[in-house]
Amino acid sequence: MKSFLAAALLLAACQRPHQQPARVHPPGPELVEAGSGPADAVVRTALAEAGRDGRRLLVYVSATWCEPCERFQKALRAGELNASFPRLTLLKFDHDRDLDRLQAAGYAGNLIPRFVIPGPDGRGTAQRMEGGTKAEDTVSSSIGPRLQRLLYGPPSGG
Repeated sequence: MKSFLAAALLLAACQRPHQQPARVHPPGPELVEAGSGPADAVVRTALAEAGRDGRRLLVYVSATWCEPCERFQKALRAGELNASFPRLTLLKFDHDRDLDRLQAAGYAGNLIPRFVIPGPDGRGTAQRMEGGTKAEDTVSSSIGPRLQRLLYGPPSGG
């Protein structure tokens, strides 16, 4: 009887659809380079992965020559944004390299860094923020607080 029960359980386990386990993420925001292909398709795939991992996805448009972008990424690497954005995945596109596909998917804008909340179809929404300053404290004084408002709304209370 025990072997029959064990065989039945094994058979039942084999019948379940295979579901990919969630990846283990260190605390804080994660920066992921966007892969090739149409931006909306790349974003849809990243949205599915972020959802499976219990994270929020934000499209981040940067450039190698952008000082505020470099300061932001340095703060990310240093863990300075971990407490503020514990479950955030930033899907990074390069403004110069990816401009055509960004425009085609609704992620065009006037300034960088650019942060855009994607729609479920992978296209850019009007929920976005752009720009930063060249000041040393641009992440703590400008980019960080504005990202907080973009993602979580204005602070509540007095």
